[in-house]
Amino acid sequence: MKHVAGLRTANVLVLLLGAFACGWFEKVAARAENLLSLDAFSVWVASPYFLLLIPVVLAHSKKGQVALLVVSLLMVAGALFIYYDTMFVHLDAQGGLVFLFLPLWQLLAVLGVIVTVVVARARARTAANPTIERDARNSSARPSS
Repeated sequence: MKHVAGLRTANVLVLLLGAFACGWFEKVAARAENLLSLDAFSVWVASPYFLLLIPVVLAHSKKGQVALLVVSLLMVAGALFIYYDTMFVHLDAQGGLVFLFLPLWQLLAVLGVIVTVVVARARARTAANPTIERDARNSSARPSS
């Protein structure tokens, strides 16, 4: 259990640093005077990282936490690379659209991760308690046809 808690802490730190770094890129791109101010667009850019905290809290196995840590690292590193490339390497008038669409695609991916974790937890709970499935099969409550 100690390893799971350490992995969970690492996941939370990676996600919080990713949210902060992506928010910083957004503020620099917007040429904001106060880089620590909070507005709706900053919340939009950081929202996939905060939403990914849900499966981090729900996953209780070491294997699940390792998988989530890999997903978190890939998501943060990929986003930072794309933001850096858009802002400093390939300058384009439409480059700012990355702050609109990248969080959208990340949110869709995070929803897939959440569904995967919820299904995995339900299957693990059913496997650990086989009476749930047996009781459901033997129940007299049948759906009407």
